[in-house]
Amino acid sequence: MLYTDLEDVLVKVRASLEHDDVAGAVAALEALRAPDQADLFYELEDEQQTVLLPRLDPEDAADILEELDDEDAADIVATLPRETIARIIDEMEPDLSLIHISTTAMTTTMATTTAMMTTAATMMTTTAAMMMTTTMMTTTAATMMTTTMMTVTTTRLNKTQFDRHKP
Repeated sequence: MLYTDLEDVLVKVRASLEHDDVAGAVAALEALRAPDQADLFYELEDEQQTVLLPRLDPEDAADILEELDDEDAADIVATLPRETIARIIDEMEPDLSLIHISTTAMTTTMATTTAMMTTAATMMTTTAAMMMTTTMMTTTAATMMTTTMMTVTTTRLNKTQFDRHKP
């Protein structure tokens, strides 16, 4: 069946996937040119992409990844098993596959590093806040103890003076 409108193909692919007809979705997608495949693929939900990409012909999957933005391609590749990634990379243009691999690795590493740094910064901020709170509590407790001791001392002095003036 020849689809003339990309929107019609998108509807067909989504409907096929909703009815667990992955083969129908694959056939509809593979009938398109690589740029149209990438455009349509980009419009799918992440779960649909994850189901569909491994089932595509590796050459079509490679074409789709080559047409996508590096960040989008990296996000999709991160969800795939290594065997699937290897099959797709084998079909990519040599220079493009290296760019995508490098970009994917760098993006994943940068995202992980950023998340770890953010977590570490949050932990350090929390620790500093806890230390400040502990210091403030210690200072407050020391102040309260000093005030209590001064009150006791003042009370004893007053009692001593009162006792001296007693008839």
